[in-house]
Amino acid sequence: MMREIFFLLILCYSTHVVIGDIFDILPVISQLKSAVQAIAGDTEGARRTQENFSRGCPVVSQLRSAGEAIGGNTEAAQKTQEYFVNSMSNLADGIPIVGHVKGAIHYAAGDKEGGDQAMKSASRTVGVVGGGAAGLLAGGPVGAIAGGVAGGAAMDAITTGVDSAVHGEYRPAGNIALVTNLVKDESSSKSGDIFDLVAGVAMDGMAGRAGGKISAKAIDRMNNQRVYRVMKKEDAVQAIKQQQLPKVATPEGETWTSESINRHQKNYLKHKNEMDPANKYTDVQIKLRKSDYETIKQEAIPQKNSGAINRQRTAKGDLPKNLINNERLADHPHGKVNLGIKGEANLDSFNSKIVDIREVDPNSIQYSNTATKHIGTYGAPASVGIITAAMQSEGDSKHERKKEL
Repeated sequence: MMREIFFLLILCYSTHVVIGDIFDILPVISQLKSAVQAIAGDTEGARRTQENFSRGCPVVSQLRSAGEAIGGNTEAAQKTQEYFVNSMSNLADGIPIVGHVKGAIHYAAGDKEGGDQAMKSASRTVGVVGGGAAGLLAGGPVGAIAGGVAGGAAMDAITTGVDSAVHGEYRPAGNIALVTNLVKDESSSKSGDIFDLVAGVAMDGMAGRAGGKISAKAIDRMNNQRVYRVMKKEDAVQAIKQQQLPKVATPEGETWTSESINRHQKNYLKHKNEMDPANKYTDVQIKLRKSDYETIKQEAIPQKNSGAINRQRTAKGDLPKNLINNERLADHPHGKVNLGIKGEANLDSFNSKIVDIREVDPNSIQYSNTATKHIGTYGAPASVGIITAAMQSEGDSKHERKKEL
């Protein structure tokens, strides 16, 4: 997770300023591109790449601008900051919904070119991430990467076709524009465009992989139910190792789980650690197939007055019924559904249906409420996918600007 967030922070600054400068403002990648250009003999391109890096990379850009202002060159300082601000605006264009809203605002203000650019950028990102999500279903993780690349290529082809038809002239977009430039360019400065093309396709693949992760997590949420249990740390370690809940102390013992982790489990975990300081307690998440869990719940009986019912059942030689407790809290808008697994045989059956057990921290901000739980689940892959795809989401207008340099 931290690696993805770190990568996301870098990608946030890698926006699509102009087509030749997409990767120029990324630390390390910019220096690698510059080295490739220099080795290929394009020393001017290598110099321009590092010039763009100093203007567009966050912190570096601000330091450069401050140095220019202190040195009395206020015009250069202003241009440096305009370059940086433009890169942030372009990033917003490539983010779905944000870019679409931004495009609508441009249209409302009479800026058709700006509106088109934002709409196309945001839509391309949807195509890349969506292609990765579809690719996962067809071919797993490798399919997700291929789906991202295919999604980007498809959106570039659609944009190229539509724009060319509307304007009556060939107007390539995205990676198609890069390929067009490479075919037409007879100079020795192709190395930068080749680097951008290869890196761009790779970024589409990475965004597709992130889209695949989103798809996988969504499928997992649809198919599986998560419940939680506070346990002694030593018991939790064994449960995670064996992927089984520990045996009950007595044949008629109860093993309780809860569907809720936020406020309910936090308070109970705190209570257990305060009441039994000699033992450290923790919280585990137990995942079962949703269909299995719903069957267990439907067959359970209310905890209230369950004793007499289960005594009659055991007297007849039948298994006791599992228990359910719909706890209502006055200070919380939702109920807390507790499921009690009754006896050894029922616990064995429950254990046989477990998909996964892992330790979780109910005090984590991820479990503050329903919204943060969804952000914790989908936030990292969604952000990485969107930002990565956004790097490649602006094509035709950037090519036009490059020609003017």
